[in-house]
Amino acid sequence: MKITVRRIALSLYVDLTGGFPRRSERMQVTQFRNLFQPLRIRNKEFKNRIFSTGHMAVMLDEGKPTQRLAAYHGAKAAGGAALTIIEAARVHPTGNSGRPAIQAYDPACVPGYKKLADACQPHGCLVFAQLTHPGREMALAPDGSRPVAYAPSAVPNERFHVMPRALPTELICEIIGGFEQSAAHLRQAGLDGVELVASHGYLLGQFLNPNVNLRSDGYGGSFEGRLRFLKEAIEATRRGAGDDMIIGLRLSGDEKDFAELGLDGVLEIYSALVVFLIWIISTSLPEHPPGLQVQRISFRLWPISLGILLRSQPRSKRA
Repeated sequence: MKITVRRIALSLYVDLTGGFPRRSERMQVTQFRNLFQPLRIRNKEFKNRIFSTGHMAVMLDEGKPTQRLAAYHGAKAAGGAALTIIEAARVHPTGNSGRPAIQAYDPACVPGYKKLADACQPHGCLVFAQLTHPGREMALAPDGSRPVAYAPSAVPNERFHVMPRALPTELICEIIGGFEQSAAHLRQAGLDGVELVASHGYLLGQFLNPNVNLRSDGYGGSFEGRLRFLKEAIEATRRGAGDDMIIGLRLSGDEKDFAELGLDGVLEIYSALVVFLIWIISTSLPEHPPGLQVQRISFRLWPISLGILLRSQPRSKRA
């Protein structure tokens, strides 16, 4: 089935609202005045405001993207999307969580990523790839064993019932280096951007969360201390990606967890990153009330929010 921009727009509506639109609402989905207008961010031209967010398609071969995954994203590009984002890849071997994922720290992933770029870019579709480390979000390995989980502090994970080990400083530095190395592999493959995943309870988000990060060293304690790991990961990613690639960030507005950071905490982080040269921010939003949350986040983060791809006003009127 051909994936068209209208179908993608409809899926975005469902993603933001948590439900399929009624007939009267479907008309509104295609009434964004600038939905099909181009948009420039830095040196990249988005041919419209339609994009496919990162999600786990898991069409992999031992941690490497496959031709099947390239065809999957290529179909979106052929349908008219301006941007497709490749699923979350691991930046360090300690992030191999027992679930299939691209191992971006391994140079063997470069040919697979290049297949993705070659499948999408001829259609005028930009290609970003997500980089992350799951931290304490560890599942059972295929052989039934449980990989060692690391987190800012030894705070148990409710979802997978995991008790992680607190990350030593030396391993923190290794993981930061993994972001740089992985971003360099994406650049080598010819991708257009990198999105760091600090959402869904992953390691970057764990460091931001005072309920999970109980450290008393330079990576914890104060707000600035909790932000340090993310900032260093961004700096490392920029070094690896070079000047041409766009750097983005994904955060959760609501992680549906009793120890979550909360929307106010997320907005505080966004505000701190406005001057940190993050060009695109993508937000996983709560299901209700969607309109209020989207408006609140987009207003605060207009200069850098990925929400600008779907805004009804051109950037020039708000910059």
